[in-house]
Amino acid sequence: MCSLRMSGFSAMIAGEGEGASKTMTTPWSVGEEVPVAPAESAEPTSAMLGDVLHVVWSHNRMLHHAWRDAEGWSQPTPVAYGEQPALAAAGERLHCLFSAQFMRNYEIYHVAWDGVRWSLPVNVSSTYGVSRHPVLAAGSDGVLHAAWADTTPGYSTIYYGTRGATFWANRPVPSGRGIMPAIAVAPDGAVYIAWSDRRSDTGAYDVYCALYRDNIWYPPESVSDSATADSLYPQLAIDARGVCHIIWSEDNGETCRIYHADRRPQGWAKPTDVSQADADLGLARLAINPFGFVHVFWSDGATIHHRIKPQAFDAAWRSSELVTPNFAEPSALSPALSASRRAHVVWCGRDAAGSCRLFHVERTPFPSPSVFLPIVFR
Repeated sequence: MCSLRMSGFSAMIAGEGEGASKTMTTPWSVGEEVPVAPAESAEPTSAMLGDVLHVVWSHNRMLHHAWRDAEGWSQPTPVAYGEQPALAAAGERLHCLFSAQFMRNYEIYHVAWDGVRWSLPVNVSSTYGVSRHPVLAAGSDGVLHAAWADTTPGYSTIYYGTRGATFWANRPVPSGRGIMPAIAVAPDGAVYIAWSDRRSDTGAYDVYCALYRDNIWYPPESVSDSATADSLYPQLAIDARGVCHIIWSEDNGETCRIYHADRRPQGWAKPTDVSQADADLGLARLAINPFGFVHVFWSDGATIHHRIKPQAFDAAWRSSELVTPNFAEPSALSPALSASRRAHVVWCGRDAAGSCRLFHVERTPFPSPSVFLPIVFR
């Protein structure tokens, strides 16, 4: 069951011998229940506007929005009827994609928040198939990029959509048969889309990634290349150099591990296991802060963990941090990193009464990167 009594900054843990104890410090705050989200809230997605955390979630197939600033949580406002929200910030505006059923078919819709109210939904997909699991990213030029899984060809394929100043356009990704898309946009406008699809030889799922640059689709590449394990739920992010990073969950039939790779000039690097635990892991999420540090979050079913590495190729991963102690079975997880070097995590879990609730935790600011200038004597 959930326990919110353990202090985030000084938790007493038992030591050896009667009466022995020691203090374990952690930079993560005490986990809080999001007070404005009712019971049975689910599917949280988060984004930062400056240092303000914004969260959209679903409740009874209705999307709601609230934010958290220095004064606490705002009152929630309805967004639209739908589910599976994906949130992104572009300038001073929030954008949200979601899936909703209309005229017996699921379509992808887009709404925007101007700081006061949400716009009316606009149909993004407009296909004959079932459109589900949208993901969203904003380019440095303000153009919105989206991907989702669509059954228009008679099987699940990955669609890609863009929105400039006025309207959405979309088309299927060439050779993009698969499920569970992820998307990221580099500063130069290059678009990366990843997904999972079955191998033709063993039937196991691999993670593939396609690059779209200068109006050209490059052939999808297998990033995971694991013949026997199922590689699922890819996540993409771009670091300060414009390098694309990817993580995914790899299930070998006994345990599920978290893997990472980055895109180098000669191709994708060999995958690295970042799990640092012998446990069944899931809900892997990826984020990169403005200084290029790579952040990976995951759950072992009861607790949430966090691990980071510098952006340099082959830089060592730091030891993992325990984000939340003793929260039972998180079912959704969304991290967000602020410009002031804080990390926020919003997740869905069950409280002591068994109700599905939203929770939030934040980390004290990471240290500022140090720059040492050489001293030259003449």
